[in-house]
This record gives sequence, structure tokens and C-alpha cells, in this order.
Amino acid sequence: MQKQVRFRARLALFITALIWGSTFFVMKEVAGVFPTPFLMAIRFSTGTMALALLFPARLPLLRQKRYLLGAVTTGVTQALAYMLQTLGLAWDTSPGKSAFLTAAYCVLVPFLAWLALRRRPSGWQFVAAGMCLTGIGLLSLNEAFGISPGDFVTLLGSIIFALNILAISHAGEMGCDPIALTIGQLAVAAAVSWGMTLALGAFPAVSPPAKSWACLVFLGLVASALCMAMQAYGQKHVEPSQASLLLSLESVFGVVFSVIFYGEVLSARLLAGFALIFCAVVVSETRLDFLFRRASKIPPEQYGQFKE
Repeated sequence: MQKQVRFRARLALFITALIWGSTFFVMKEVAGVFPTPFLMAIRFSTGTMALALLFPARLPLLRQKRYLLGAVTTGVTQALAYMLQTLGLAWDTSPGKSAFLTAAYCVLVPFLAWLALRRRPSGWQFVAAGMCLTGIGLLSLNEAFGISPGDFVTLLGSIIFALNILAISHAGEMGCDPIALTIGQLAVAAAVSWGMTLALGAFPAVSPPAKSWACLVFLGLVASALCMAMQAYGQKHVEPSQASLLLSLESVFGVVFSVIFYGEVLSARLLAGFALIFCAVVVSETRLDFLFRRASKIPPEQYGQFKE
């Protein structure tokens, strides 16, 4: 029975990464139709209502002080991170590049924790940071060593995504239920987005087509509500290194969907940058424990043949 639970949890994380990978080319399409704050407001509001209807018993928890504090810190950082990512897509960043530039947050988290909590990163994480920076350079720097506006705001969004992860971790350490926290996080993100929409008057100038509205519903119901619930379920039953590895496939799927549906052309330089960032994420999140753990299971009598 426990084996089936772990399999379903891994499958949930894999499907989450697959769906999130598809959102980059979807966001590229709708970012040119809806103003960014309005787009985020609809997405987060839809996700909040869906989760609230699915898990009504969790709602009373949000009255507690620790949940309110957790919802504010995670919701504000989530709203800002997604807005910057969406602005990058609306400007000049391709879906594939956005997927991997965003994935850099996995490598940034240990270094932000070092600044905030004085927890020094491991040697593996320093190696991962070097690989990630090299990959970002291959993806974003032009011949004059400049960076495009879209790539720049996407990287800023990646930094805020890292802060969002730290905020979620802190809320978890305070004993917050992940589903209740997610509902609060989405609600605050929706409130921030609506506030920016009203302040900037960022409403669509013309009536968007039905296809664009369908994409918004997909982003809210599937990519936000469903995926966040599956992520919470998966991470409850899968050890962190395996969960991180499965979720890091989001960036790979982002490129695959971008090539198939958006027509993104991959040069050797882009492929090298993608590979370096993906390897950096794997090294940072797992420290290659899965390789060492497998090696440790080799029977002592077989050591000789491997040495040869």
C-alpha cells in the first residue's frame, strides 16, 4: 500500500512538472493579449476559488496569525515573481528561455538563506551556482555582453521566486497546513494583482478572443489550483531530493512545448545553456545523493571489478 502511495505521489509531481512546463508557451500567447496585472489577477482568483471549494474545511485555519503572516509573505512574493516572469514573456523572452531562467531560483535559494539565516551553502551548491551562472550567460548575454530587457526581468523574477520558496519553507516550519497556506497564498497574490490592476488601469483595451479566456481558465484551474494541490500531496509522500528532481523537469518540458507549439529554434549555444542550468538545479537540489546512494548498495565483493 505504501508503495502505491509513493508511486501516486511521484506521478503527481511528474504531472505537475509537465503541466507547469506547458504554461510558458501558454503565457507567451496570453501575455500579448491581457495586461500583466489583470492576467495575474484572473489566474490567482480562479485558483483561490477552486481550492476554497475543494477544501472548505481548511478555510477556518486562515484566521490564525501564523497563517495570515504566511499568506502575506508567500502571496506577495508569488505575485511579484509571476508578474516579472510574465513581463519577460510579453517583451522578448522565449518560452524555453523563460523556463530555464526561472529554474535558476532553485540554485539561488541556498545563497539567499545564507544571507538571511547564516546557513552556509554546501560545496555542491557553490559548484551548482557556477554552472548556473555559465548557463545563464550562454542563454542571455549577447556579443556585447548585454542582456535583453525580457531576460533581465525574468532573472529578477527568479530571485523573487527564491524568496517565495524561503517564505513557504518558513511557514512550513511554523506548522502551517500546506493546502490552507496555498489558499491563503493565492488569495493574497490575487489581492495584490487586483490592486495593481486598479491602480494602473491595466484592463484589456479590446475584448479578448474566447481562446485567450480559455487559456486563463487553464492557468487558474489547472496550472494553479490543481498543480499546487498535487505538489502538496506529492511532497508529503516523496523525499525532498526526489521531489525536487521531478519538479525540475518543468524547465525541460517548457523547452519541449516551446519547440513543438511555439516554434522556438534551438541553437547549440541555447542547448548548452539549458543543459548547464538543468544540471545545476539537479546538483543543487540533490547533491547527487541518488548516485552515491546507489553506489553504496554495491556489495563489497564487487568493488574490485569497478576499480578495474
